[in-house]
Amino acid sequence: MIKVYKFIFLFVCFVAFPLAADDWHDVVPGKILAFPRAHGSHRNFPLEWWYVTGHMYDDQGDHYGFQFTVFRVGIHKESPGASAWHTSSLFIGHQAVSDTRRKEFSFCESVHREQEDQVFAKRDYLHTRTPNQEITYDGKGPMTLRLSCKGKELQLTLTPRKPIILQGDKGYSQKGEGVGNASYYTSFTRLEGSARLNGLPLEASAWYDHEVLSASVSGDDTRWDWFSIQLDDDTEIMLYRLRNEAGEASKFSSGVIVDSSGSTRTLGYADFSLEATRYWTTDDGLARYPVAWNLAIPSGDIVLQLEATMDHQELRTEKSTGKRYWEGAAQVRGSSAESSVTGMAFVELVGYARRDD
Repeated sequence: MIKVYKFIFLFVCFVAFPLAADDWHDVVPGKILAFPRAHGSHRNFPLEWWYVTGHMYDDQGDHYGFQFTVFRVGIHKESPGASAWHTSSLFIGHQAVSDTRRKEFSFCESVHREQEDQVFAKRDYLHTRTPNQEITYDGKGPMTLRLSCKGKELQLTLTPRKPIILQGDKGYSQKGEGVGNASYYTSFTRLEGSARLNGLPLEASAWYDHEVLSASVSGDDTRWDWFSIQLDDDTEIMLYRLRNEAGEASKFSSGVIVDSSGSTRTLGYADFSLEATRYWTTDDGLARYPVAWNLAIPSGDIVLQLEATMDHQELRTEKSTGKRYWEGAAQVRGSSAESSVTGMAFVELVGYARRDD
């Protein structure tokens, strides 16, 4: 998703385009999220994103990964009758495609002002578009995605295999102390379908997140590790560990287990443990990321080992958010209820680059 706290990437945008906080709504508990409307844009809130990551396979079993993220950054409230130069939102796109066998990783970023019929996010259902990306889902047919990145053209057609998950307390995900320090957070934890990468037919499995945030989000937990895990026993796990500058885990770290029927069990920060077992240092020496982990969830009798499909999956976003972070595919193996399991994951790591400290 965060995605959890990915809004920190965009603080540079809030500095460049100051928001009048009193004009925006706060995320509060008790809101009823009605779909497909809740998949659409929430213009009374200053920040939201749509995020899809996944794994694709060709007929030889070779693995490809992808990341699709669109941020809508509210500059100010919409103004009826404003000039054609007026824009109320910016759209920031991050796209990545990986080829595990060839050890290739391609990343692109873009920033666009909102333009009717060209760059937008619909309100009543999910449909966002920029020149590089597009995602559509009306709650009836499949979800379709398109992204372009450095000569790679990817189209996906995906169908949710489980109901929408309302993260946290019925979709209200607390991120820190105080009213409004939260997001509305929803997920499809298992989407399946087909893809074409530069014409190559692929099978695909993906994870979808949508988060809507308050203007009043704050806090010291500006670093995080986020995991979306899909196991071959039809279980999914989402975990995020928020960390402060001292590296201590926040009590607002959280997670969820989704079983094969779609039922969920929420995890608190004390319900899981993560231990990095291997690190990778970037070529410029400015960041050192964990790329393998041991994960334990004692209450679920789950013990997993995760390892990146390739180490060099860092995103340097100087042209959009000014940050660098690691986001990439990982392989999973281990045990659940004493049975062996395997699977795939996507991992996001923030706060490991020196200039982000």
